Amino acid sequence: MDKILGKKFEVKVETVNICVGVIVLLVSLFLLCVGIPKFIGVGFGTAGTILTPRSFPRLIALFGLLLGGMVLWKGISEKKKRKTDAEAGKTVTFYVVSLAVALLCVVFIVGLKPLGYPIINIVTLFGMYFVSGGRKPLHGILMAVIFTIVSTWFFFAYLKLSIPMGLLEDLMYSLVY
Repeated sequence: MDKILGKKFEVKVETVNICVGVIVLLVSLFLLCVGIPKFIGVGFGTAGTILTPRSFPRLIALFGLLLGGMVLWKGISEKKKRKTDAEAGKTVTFYVVSLAVALLCVVFIVGLKPLGYPIINIVTLFGMYFVSGGRKPLHGILMAVIFTIVSTWFFFAYLKLSIPMGLLEDLMYSLVY
């Protein structure tokens, strides 16, 4: 597995710019069209005013649209320029381990609500332990479980923050409240 995670590959800079630009544009559009209206409410006291709880997230999403468009445009113009020139172009080195970490982040985000923080945190922490070079499963599981217990206690039980508990919701609320 170390051989796979240690592999690297070269990608042209303009290809990276195009991909990153498209991703930033899509995320920004999603935030503007779905995320902000659905998940950030406008309270009674702020209705009809210029500044609402949605103002700052909208500003960030608009900057995302602007910057994503600029990066996409730069990538496309570099690709066109490279086609006309005989220049080889710059490349960027990516490591497979960075893609594995990004995939684990996506797994955490997707699994957080249905599975709940305790379960998905243990899974992703164990995955991060393994990806970062850990080879003793017992150490990885212990580290993941202990960190999850401490962080869940601190944020859910002590600070009383609303954390998705997923499958363990009934158990957690009966233990804490």
